[in-house]
Amino acid sequence: MIKQATLKHSLVIPPNKKPRTPLATYHEFIKQNSIPIFQVFQDKTDFETLEQKLIEQPQDYGVVASFGHMIPDKIIDKFDKGMYVIHPSLLPKYRGACPIQHAILNREKETGVSIIEISKNKFDAGAILWQYKCQIDESTQFGPLSQLLAEQGGIGMLEVLSNLEKHKENAIIQDPTKVTSAKMIPSEFGLMEFQELDALSMQVKFNALYDSNTRPKAILLKGFEDKPFNQTPVYFDQLKMVPSVHIDEILNGQLKDVNDIPAGSLYINSSKFKDMLLIKCQGDKYQWVFAKEITLTGYGKMKIVDFNQKILQNKSFVKQANPQFKFQLS
Repeated sequence: MIKQATLKHSLVIPPNKKPRTPLATYHEFIKQNSIPIFQVFQDKTDFETLEQKLIEQPQDYGVVASFGHMIPDKIIDKFDKGMYVIHPSLLPKYRGACPIQHAILNREKETGVSIIEISKNKFDAGAILWQYKCQIDESTQFGPLSQLLAEQGGIGMLEVLSNLEKHKENAIIQDPTKVTSAKMIPSEFGLMEFQELDALSMQVKFNALYDSNTRPKAILLKGFEDKPFNQTPVYFDQLKMVPSVHIDEILNGQLKDVNDIPAGSLYINSSKFKDMLLIKCQGDKYQWVFAKEITLTGYGKMKIVDFNQKILQNKSFVKQANPQFKFQLS
């Protein structure tokens, strides 16, 4: 039994060209913990060298997690007892690179992680051997959910390898009519489009992206001087719907008689909610999200009180009373 024995393992690490991605963190973790390495791909996936190493040093099992490259048949066939994949979705839903983000964006009520047999010449299409399910909602964020599914995926992989024949006998073939895609999310999707989304949709989008490779941001535009803020990104560490009790207080205060507030407008109530930057979203006057901290290019991470004092109240930076965020890259 694998659970009762010492499992000898070593890693095959894919190329890492970007220093701030999670893969860079894995590289550092591997180095610090002296985890055995079978092969590190440098600028490209060198499967020829890997194949030769597998011939010289035969391996029983292959375990694949977030590898991101199609593994050739000649490599798959080198593992006597097969290769198995950890995929963070309830397959056949959300095949692809970003299943967690898409599950949150689509407001799924349930997601999970699957252990499958590797499929040749197609990503994430193998027979399902094991699944873990969990409930999610509009407050679920990528980071904690990713961590949970990674931990449960590790538990599931040990279970599958410990009772492999049983899980193979009970394997479920994926229904091709129920396949959905979870394509790679481009960096530009991180732009928060306040003129297109209501407050709840904005919160959900932020939750799907924060702590992922796609960082939520907006561009300072209307109301700011061209220098130094022309096309300047603002990165968010939080975007939440403003609670209705606060909305009532805000709208009954300085904004009581304002009926048409453009989406993307910034507002700080300096008397009661001075630690909150409010941003108007698409829809009626009740559609607002807030942040308590932002990262401004050239200034670093800032509390909203500091952002208000140093930027919004600085007449050399701001040329109108209600500056706005831009909604898309030019």
